Amino acid sequence: MRIAAALVAALVTCAVQAADGFPAILERTSTYVAKFEQEFASIIWHETYEQIDRLPRTFGASGGRFAGVTRRHLESEMLFILAESDGAWLTVRDVISVDGKPVPRRLPTLLASPDVWIRDLRALSQENGRYNIGAIYRNFNEPTLALSFLDSRYRRRFRFTDGGPGEIDGSLLRRIRFAEVVTPTVIRNENRNLRASGNLIVEPATGRVLRTELTLLLDKGNDKNSVRAELTVAYRPDARLGLLVPVEMHESYGFGSAGPDQRIECTATYTDFRRFETSGRVIQ
Repeated sequence: MRIAAALVAALVTCAVQAADGFPAILERTSTYVAKFEQEFASIIWHETYEQIDRLPRTFGASGGRFAGVTRRHLESEMLFILAESDGAWLTVRDVISVDGKPVPRRLPTLLASPDVWIRDLRALSQENGRYNIGAIYRNFNEPTLALSFLDSRYRRRFRFTDGGPGEIDGSLLRRIRFAEVVTPTVIRNENRNLRASGNLIVEPATGRVLRTELTLLLDKGNDKNSVRAELTVAYRPDARLGLLVPVEMHESYGFGSAGPDQRIECTATYTDFRRFETSGRVIQ
């Protein structure tokens, strides 16, 4: 019976994909993302963030090369909130500790104020990468980044195509490929373009996004000095909120043709999702 039920479920999923076609699945996913942004607005959660920097170093005046390994452990609180003045979604990272040592926090003070200013939250968001290690500066390492490309503000800047069937834990899904086609790009690094591409792995019948795979490429004119970033995020149901939430993000950063032993590798895990509450007014 279990085999028969699984077969029926698979056939129903395939039938939905075949009947609806890719345009319908894309629209369903876009509608889901818009709803997700509204439901996820003003959510706070905990982040545990492990970083390993294996990028090569130069040894003193001799110019000798070696692969140094540096590690960093961060504990943070994160906030997702809408800046209604320009329709932008902000992901704010407030670091609690660095390698086990507490650091001064700013988010609790901002949220406890009688007036919670979006400008202050935006400024803190711009500092998301202040404790990151490695030679590649980044403050865009947030789990919901790839979802934003389907937002009405950015969608026209991307080309979305059918990536065919996908699978997660035995479930048949659909892969939506995206590629940024407009310059300047959404993500910038020191006034240089970071062009985005990748996949959204979605349920075709609902448009729910279960995984995002994002690649960002900074081309400096030659392969050796170009920068490549890869971010993969997994989503799972959260019983408290009643929606899918990001639970884990894997990141990889490297220069050009550098090998796997010359990269920055990061893993973030997310827990304790809850609604943002404040007695103050949110001022746009």
